[in-house]
Amino acid sequence: MLLTITNLYPRPDEPQRGLFNAQFFDALHKKMKHGRYQQSPLSIRNVCLVPSWHIEKWPMIRAWADPHTAPYPTRYLPVFYMPIIGRSLNWITYLMALRKIENDAKQAKAILATWLYPDAVASARLARTFNKPLWIKIHGSDIYHLNNASRKKLILAACTQAKGIFCVASWIREFLEEAGVDSSKIYITPNGVNTAAFYPQNREKARWHVAEALNNPPESTKIVLFLGRLAKVKGPDIMLKAWSLLGDTRKQAKLVMLGSGEWQRKIERMARSLRVNDSVVFVREQPHNEIPVWLNAANCICMPSRSEGMPNVVLESLACGVPVVGTNVGEMPTLIKNGEAGEFVPVQAGNLPEQLASAIRNTLQKKWNRDAIAASIIPYTWGKAADIALDKIFANI
Repeated sequence: MLLTITNLYPRPDEPQRGLFNAQFFDALHKKMKHGRYQQSPLSIRNVCLVPSWHIEKWPMIRAWADPHTAPYPTRYLPVFYMPIIGRSLNWITYLMALRKIENDAKQAKAILATWLYPDAVASARLARTFNKPLWIKIHGSDIYHLNNASRKKLILAACTQAKGIFCVASWIREFLEEAGVDSSKIYITPNGVNTAAFYPQNREKARWHVAEALNNPPESTKIVLFLGRLAKVKGPDIMLKAWSLLGDTRKQAKLVMLGSGEWQRKIERMARSLRVNDSVVFVREQPHNEIPVWLNAANCICMPSRSEGMPNVVLESLACGVPVVGTNVGEMPTLIKNGEAGEFVPVQAGNLPEQLASAIRNTLQKKWNRDAIAASIIPYTWGKAADIALDKIFANI
């Protein structure tokens, strides 16, 4: 049994959380059951850690059912969480929570922890206790825990113990190497996209499906889609500042901010203070199977993130043939290929909103080859990522 441990996985209260992990685990399961690994005794047992200081909610969390309806069992495990001041101690509370799954750890052939800190650090202690091979998967933003001296020491110890480390992009590998991680242990497993669900569809039909939610705009209206969590890291404030600078372009367009998050009210207030709320539509978080319609209805998506790894929303947008305007963080420059599938701007720029507004204007004016954009992400599949991971894991069992 392969024991997967992560805090990034769909939950009843956040069904879109960590969908990239859910899709990766699905691919691992499928390969183990029906692919070239089917003779192996391995199956997946997933543990989703749920940080919460509301102890009264823990019984409810333990009783949660997986909204992703995965073909493998998922157990939700509440963890006492101390925000900000306790960040460097959270690995201890994670480890205390993991003691609840010691029987699973004993039965496991290997442990795969995704998210560098505190998940991987706590999982390393669990794996060491039961002498199990540890594998770590890193997504991008989690590497910045290495900038903290005390966490860095713990993380490097976990990486030294690990049989191998999977990361989604080459720049993460370089960052890890500079931090002192053994390069021979690092393997690149890019995120994938389900092209059976995400592909170019008729824009007019897609817009018809979302028209009511957008207050039935004229057919000539351009749609710019911000799709993601309304949180600082995703840059929704940068998005609104850029939108406020678009002048005449904004008069013939709608900005759809699809998502929810801790900045929800702040961003809604900001739209009013910038006097752009007449051209901005806030749409609550949608089920993942509805996202292809929203992407195909859009003329472009905008990702003004302050930090990213390999964002799946970009892969999914490109798979639909929809260009992307974004910042030059994570793998976005590699995916967007400036001028071929959209435009990116430097997140370090002092005039970032102005540059972003210019890139949006250029993207809306340009005629794009949607089929060519969709073809650009053909190499990115979950099956490929699963094969890379399983080849390494099975070789060490």
